[in-house]
Amino acid sequence: MVRKALVKAQAKASAAPVAISVRINNIKERLAHVKSPVKKAALKSQLKAAKKVAVLSKALKKAESEEKKAVIVKKLSKARKHLKKATKKVQKVFAGSKSKHNPADDLTSDTE
Repeated sequence: MVRKALVKAQAKASAAPVAISVRINNIKERLAHVKSPVKKAALKSQLKAAKKVAVLSKALKKAESEEKKAVIVKKLSKARKHLKKATKKVQKVFAGSKSKHNPADDLTSDTE
């Protein structure tokens, strides 16, 4: 019973949205340990997008007039889309590095 509750709690915690500042720190930490230039470029792009989202979120909180808020909301929407795209690119780059060449595939090729 306790184990089931722990699993549910863990699932909820991993599904919860992470604060942008935490995401920025995680990206920075990951960037410090990466050697590959392709991975580094993808992480830098993601970091830049995350910082932009953070800045626009702060600006939205400080904005006073409704016109400014509308403009910032529009920019923030674009920035979030860019961040999502950059995150997918990072996942793709990191997923590609894990796949090793399988010699068994050479045996099953169609070229005879």
